[in-house]
Amino acid sequence: RIWKIAASVALMIGIGAMSLHYINRKAASAGTISFHTIAAVNHIVKVKLQDGTLVWINNGSSLRYPENFSEKSREVYLEGEAFFDVAHQHKPFIIRSGKMVTQVLGTSFNVKAFAADNISTVSVLSGKVGVIVAGTEQKQVVFLTRNQELAFNKQNNVVNKITSIDATQAVDWIANKIKFRNTPFAQAMSKLEDAYGVQIGYA
Repeated sequence: RIWKIAASVALMIGIGAMSLHYINRKAASAGTISFHTIAAVNHIVKVKLQDGTLVWINNGSSLRYPENFSEKSREVYLEGEAFFDVAHQHKPFIIRSGKMVTQVLGTSFNVKAFAADNISTVSVLSGKVGVIVAGTEQKQVVFLTRNQELAFNKQNNVVNKITSIDATQAVDWIANKIKFRNTPFAQAMSKLEDAYGVQIGYA
């Protein structure tokens, strides 16, 4: 009985330590595949996947991924925003984020797809990325290269390809930097809310 009590105390201490780091890790079994979910709360989480891919998960976002990728593809699920530095392999790396499906072999890019935002984006820093959005008139894959961005408006189901951006600005959040340039006030407030996990009231 004493050992049972000690084990319970150790378990509680372990749970407390995880909460202290604001990382929520869960494992769920889907057939023979084990999945992990990492949620970033009040800070940025960096994770290295089984294939060597590095992912920075922004505050308020979560990433669900298998413990081991299949022989045919590498598939993950994103809610919110993350920067991917994908290890190059022959099998595609696929990110599912709401209606957007982003596919690459090896490159670096940022995906922003918060459920509460009207606009979802994919911004490419290097390599080539293919994106398709379900339920829109754009049925074909939109290919993006360095300093190009796809913007999907969820309100009117419109997809726009922007061919000239500074993609490094899309990942300023990794260094805890926030920059505004000709940004509408409401959009700036929304970005601050995402960055600091707060609600800002204004009139």
